Amino acid sequence: MTDSYSHSHGGNGRHSNGRLNALPRRGPEPFTPRLAAWRALNETDPRHPDAAENLRPRIDRPQASDADRRLATQLVMGTLRHRARLDHCLAQVLDKPLNKQREPILNLLRLGAFQILYLEHPTDYAIVNETVEAARLSEMRDAAPLVNAVLRNFLRRREELAAPVATGDVNRDFAIEHSCPEWARDMLDAGLSPAKWRPWWIAAQQTPDLHLRVNTLRIHRDALVAELRAAGFEADAAPAPDGVVVRGVQRPGDLACFEEGRATVQDAAATLVGWLLAPREGERIVDFCAAPGGKTTHIAALTNNRADILASDASKPRLQEAIVAARRMGATRVRFEVASQLLLAQYGGWADAVLVDAPCTGMGTIRRHPEIRWLRDREAVIQSSLKQLTILGLAQQLVRPGGRLLYSTCTLFHEENQRLIETFLYQYRHFRLEDLRPTAPEFVRPWLDADGTLLTSLHTSFAQDGFFAALLRRSGG
Repeated sequence: MTDSYSHSHGGNGRHSNGRLNALPRRGPEPFTPRLAAWRALNETDPRHPDAAENLRPRIDRPQASDADRRLATQLVMGTLRHRARLDHCLAQVLDKPLNKQREPILNLLRLGAFQILYLEHPTDYAIVNETVEAARLSEMRDAAPLVNAVLRNFLRRREELAAPVATGDVNRDFAIEHSCPEWARDMLDAGLSPAKWRPWWIAAQQTPDLHLRVNTLRIHRDALVAELRAAGFEADAAPAPDGVVVRGVQRPGDLACFEEGRATVQDAAATLVGWLLAPREGERIVDFCAAPGGKTTHIAALTNNRADILASDASKPRLQEAIVAARRMGATRVRFEVASQLLLAQYGGWADAVLVDAPCTGMGTIRRHPEIRWLRDREAVIQSSLKQLTILGLAQQLVRPGGRLLYSTCTLFHEENQRLIETFLYQYRHFRLEDLRPTAPEFVRPWLDADGTLLTSLHTSFAQDGFFAALLRRSGG
């Protein structure tokens, strides 16, 4: 069966060349989980890069049940998580190449294909009908016959399409099967051995649990786990002594422990960074890229509010988020300053320890942000590394002789991590790379590489984001 682009459909929403026009919507748009998911997918682009944020206003409606919200979220995240595999399958049931399809129509087809391949459902044709209905309820309603024809064809061929990808090229198969953009696969293979990142990428394709960091200024981890279990959630300890894994939470902000500052949302990999900084009571510490405050408040907790902490960020609005977080978490010995040349002059050589959790491509967060892989490219990696080197060059001015500088990212690209450190050390000869293995806590050591840096993609025994960290020591002192 061919897709309906090869047939003639009536209606004033189609050009004579067969392309679809958007038809005016008639009256207020009703709510359905599939329509909300489709809208969020269409809105996710470089200007609006957070798919979850794009979806939130569409499901935070009185007519949306908890089940509706869960389904819409699953549809958006799942479609993004498996997009390359879905496109590979759709290409086999469409007459025209995917790049000839309009993106909103393609997103509807992806939504339907995701449900057919990945969701358990009682009535397959009902899934097709409800996806088609999302088109009918929108300004793209003239596309409904196309969506219906393609998805019914897809459904009939489901067993064939669900088979493992086998193109004859194992690297291409990996990229399709696990929705890894080919440019990213090539860059990661070149910078790391496949064994250091491919198993992690496969594991990152699973729906993530919620990670919390316990605010030890206010509660012990065992007490918080007991509290969460009493509230009906599945809660277990994460590797770090202040980490908790929670299942069954739809909106973390609704948790009482979050609202009351006894815990904050922080991936377990991000929590390791605070422990590797090893802040001590009485030290002077700078969090140079502090927003939105997660690592600042962790430093405060690890030092029992007995260290002098300077939290700085280039963005004044985002620094305000860190201020709010510090108030909520009870971090009382933190000064907040917008990054500037004046700040660098005022605090030059002041700090015992400086943390640079640098802005990056974020490709290590694909578990929670599957859209990121489709919004980045090679040029983004290069531009990010140039910005990171500039930031690190500024931050090093704050480190006292003999002090330490911890650099971290939530990405796995060599250009943003190991190579960047090599370039920094070449330019700033008064710093050296310090092996983290002799001093790191035992629970961190499984993720320390042979050069003494942190690389959380090394082992997949615990599901967490892809993080890198390197400790740099200034000479002297």
